[in-house]
Amino acid sequence: MMRLSSNLRRYRWLVFAGWLLTLVPAIYLTMTQSGHLTGGGFEVAGSQSLFVHDQLEDHYPDQGASRLHWWPHRAPTPPMRT
Repeated sequence: MMRLSSNLRRYRWLVFAGWLLTLVPAIYLTMTQSGHLTGGGFEVAGSQSLFVHDQLEDHYPDQGASRLHWWPHRAPTPPMRT
């Protein structure tokens, strides 16, 4: 571990450049792939899951995608004894 630490300190700019060269293409791929992955693409015509999905949309038209909310629960403060 000491040797690894020493080498990382000695070649810190090389390590930084390596991470930067890895991070730049990763960010580019992340930005370009979001258009290809929208919707999941797992719908198979005639499948049972698609049939159920369509039935649920027909029976509950006003229900959209759920929005998740999180509110911290605050327990009531116990009364103080004097």
